[in-house]
Amino acid sequence: MFIAKVTSLMNTEILGSENNVGQWKMPIEKKAGSNERVIGKVNFENYRGRIIMNKIDKLVDVCIVEEDQRRKWMYAVTLYNNSMQILRKKLITPMKRKRHFSSR
Repeated sequence: MFIAKVTSLMNTEILGSENNVGQWKMPIEKKAGSNERVIGKVNFENYRGRIIMNKIDKLVDVCIVEEDQRRKWMYAVTLYNNSMQILRKKLITPMKRKRHFSSR
């Protein structure tokens, strides 16, 4: 149920939409030495990672049950996203200047 819920959320609200459903599948592996299944390694391209982080509140709502923990996660994610926006601006600005001066 959890896997289906997260997969549906990723494909219809985060990486896709109801009209353009994504094709993401959660990697599931058998735990070594048992029949227990665990979530495998998850990798995303940079642009997809940004999309996910911008909409991570939806995943937090599904994945984190306890309200206090959910609130802490949302606080941390907000700080992370704000920091990344600032860093991207600082990284892009010198690159633009460098191209500008090197073309002369």
